[in-house]
Amino acid sequence: MTKTSKIGKKYGMLTVIGIDENTDKNDLYLLCKCDCGNTISVNHKNLHPNGGQKSCGCTRIGKKIRDLTGMRFGELTAVECVGSVGKNPNKTAVWRCLCSCGNFVNVWQNNLVSGHTISCGCKKAAAHADATARVAGLKKSGKTGRFETNMHAKKWTLISPDGKVYHIKNLTNFVRENAEFFGIRNIDAETKRQMKRMSDAAHRGYKCDGWIVKCEE
Repeated sequence: MTKTSKIGKKYGMLTVIGIDENTDKNDLYLLCKCDCGNTISVNHKNLHPNGGQKSCGCTRIGKKIRDLTGMRFGELTAVECVGSVGKNPNKTAVWRCLCSCGNFVNVWQNNLVSGHTISCGCKKAAAHADATARVAGLKKSGKTGRFETNMHAKKWTLISPDGKVYHIKNLTNFVRENAEFFGIRNIDAETKRQMKRMSDAAHRGYKCDGWIVKCEE
């Protein structure tokens, strides 16, 4: 078989349109155009008249494909289905979407419908560029963790050696922002260690460097 012998031939819904030069040089992969419009790379051994691969995978997801054409999800508008990803029975369609910023992006159908993906990434980039917006976003996130930006944050009560009382929600931040209380010089290297010592003291019910440390869920 020559490298070009299958070019132009059709196998099921797949039409061979060329050689994929970006794959393993020890084997031959062919670029195939599916009747659904998707282009995929297929090992030449999987293309033969009797059996073999017959589509890009679009036929295997069947009823799981919903027609989202023209529907809007946040900043994204679904333009066309361009194929599928995953393995049965968890295959999902992939949609080419136009973002309100003008960019195109491919998004899994599940992520669109669930609201997981609502932009091409431009909104996230803008939030990271703006510290205030970033913090506001973290406070709304259910994946932030048990810190001051989460509604389930721990509450700490600290009493200093001279009797001052502090009510805080993040022990690490308190230690970092009040390094002079603990004689810390290298904030990056010593903050976490001091926080761990104080956390252990709270857990075991003893003082840490004269501080009374209480953790209240």
